[in-house]
Amino acid sequence: MILSDRTPVPSFAEGVEVADLVVELTTDSKLCAQMGKKFYLIEKMILMSKDALCAKLGDRLDNVSDGPREKYLHDTLFMITEIKKRRLIISIGV
Repeated sequence: MILSDRTPVPSFAEGVEVADLVVELTTDSKLCAQMGKKFYLIEKMILMSKDALCAKLGDRLDNVSDGPREKYLHDTLFMITEIKKRRLIISIGV
């Protein structure tokens, strides 16, 4: 079904895919407060789908590009290093 020549209506499957991404990208504020944001995000991002991980890392990149505080930049580099190591370990089954 088309609303206009330019606006296609998303299919049910596309809506489910978007909803799944929203769930993956939503922060559990209680757990984040317990663990600390940096460590919470590392644990969360290790298990994210590729689409969600790309969205999350793209957001971090945009934030870093806006002239971040030194701590934010340091935390981002630390997070990327940890995620890269641990996703590799999971993918090879060590």
